[in-house]
Amino acid sequence: METNDLALLTKINSPTTMGTRLQRTTSTIDLIFSNVPGSTATIEEHLTPKARFEPPPIQINNLVYTTDEERAQALLTAKLATRSAEEDIEFDLESDTSSQHIPFEDVLSKREVEDSLLRTGNTTPGADGITTKMLRAVWPSLGDAITLLYSSCLRLGYHPEIFRIAEVVMIPKPNKRDLSSPTAWRPISLLPCLSKGLERAIARRLAFLAIKYKIIPPKLAGALPRRLAIDIVLALIFDIESEAFKKRLVATLVTMDTKGAFDAVLRNRLIKRLCDQGWPRFLVKWVFSFMSLRKAYARFGIGCSGVIILPCGLPQGSLISPILYLLYIVAIYSLDGADRRYGYADDTAMLFIGKSLTKTTQRANEAIKQMVE
Repeated sequence: METNDLALLTKINSPTTMGTRLQRTTSTIDLIFSNVPGSTATIEEHLTPKARFEPPPIQINNLVYTTDEERAQALLTAKLATRSAEEDIEFDLESDTSSQHIPFEDVLSKREVEDSLLRTGNTTPGADGITTKMLRAVWPSLGDAITLLYSSCLRLGYHPEIFRIAEVVMIPKPNKRDLSSPTAWRPISLLPCLSKGLERAIARRLAFLAIKYKIIPPKLAGALPRRLAIDIVLALIFDIESEAFKKRLVATLVTMDTKGAFDAVLRNRLIKRLCDQGWPRFLVKWVFSFMSLRKAYARFGIGCSGVIILPCGLPQGSLISPILYLLYIVAIYSLDGADRRYGYADDTAMLFIGKSLTKTTQRANEAIKQMVE
């Protein structure tokens, strides 16, 4: 910037009335930018509204969907409506006599509720449009009522119906070029902030107690406090070096990913596993209610689909879904066959150590078959 331009800027700071200062400021800025080559084009480029990203039509079984409403309905049907609870089991929660040895209080403190509800980022609200910022503003007046609501839901084992309605947005998966295919899209459930506060409070307790009472093994991470993906990687490296390389043995690692992990969770199977693990009955009832008669509709661009009832699955975007999923699949980490097992969320790995690659490969194939069954 030229010396003359700097001199012009000093005029802005001179004592004057607000009107005169505004006029001088505008004139000064005009003078400065008139001396900068290409400044006008640069400003116009930044001020010009960007065109909205327009994905291609969705194509399913030779049918093409072009409008936002059609694409929303097609993706909702392809991603969520095809779920089935046919492989679920019959389970009577009321007649279950499993031990309830894990201590889980049925009351949430006001401080706990405030921390779970308000001390978070400004997350996207659900269909009700109530944001975290709004809840912070009314907390002094409604804090006691919200705390009572949350504690009552937990004690009674009931998740309000309005909290079970999700607005689903479709997000393109990374590195997926063919956006006309439903497989290129990931459904994310936008839930009410009030629901997310209750879910977060319960999820934090679940995660803490699951570690304390050794429901979840040390080499399984994801949605757990003080357990990171890098911890699992370091454990794997240590085991390979100490158990295989130092003993001049062969190590074979098998990694597996669960397709549609959250979508495949069956309610009654999850409820039975929670009972077998020793969680209190009121908490299990709340999870039962949380997963019952869930509804969803999809939004795509400016279009919305109709509402459907989801027969099974945990909502992606829910704060309690990750820990419930870990409790759902934790039994596979006690299966025989592998020397070591590792997991992070829906990704799992098995380590086999032996004297030859032939032997470790044979054991790996047997363990994979057992996992699939």
